[in-house]
Amino acid sequence: MKKKEWFPFFKQNKRKHDSGYRCFDVGYVMAEENKVIDEVIIGTYTDHIGLNDEVKCNIDIMDDGKIRIHSKKWVKWSRSIGGSSMYIEQGLEDSIEKLKK
Repeated sequence: MKKKEWFPFFKQNKRKHDSGYRCFDVGYVMAEENKVIDEVIIGTYTDHIGLNDEVKCNIDIMDDGKIRIHSKKWVKWSRSIGGSSMYIEQGLEDSIEKLKK
């Protein structure tokens, strides 16, 4: 049986940022065969998504419109200090269960 894994995702939402751009929901999704099993949303007011030059990422669009980000190495969300931007970076696997609380 394949191990279930968490992956970062983002999806456009209906909010509008003060900058005038639409916002994204960002978080982590556990999926199996393109079906969401569980998800954790960690931000709903993100207006910029950044991908680190050092991390090679792949992107898939799921049936429900979520954009899943995956890599051979664990990647996670990192928030800009005092801003509404979120970045993908390589790092140690976050405890998703802690984020769910």
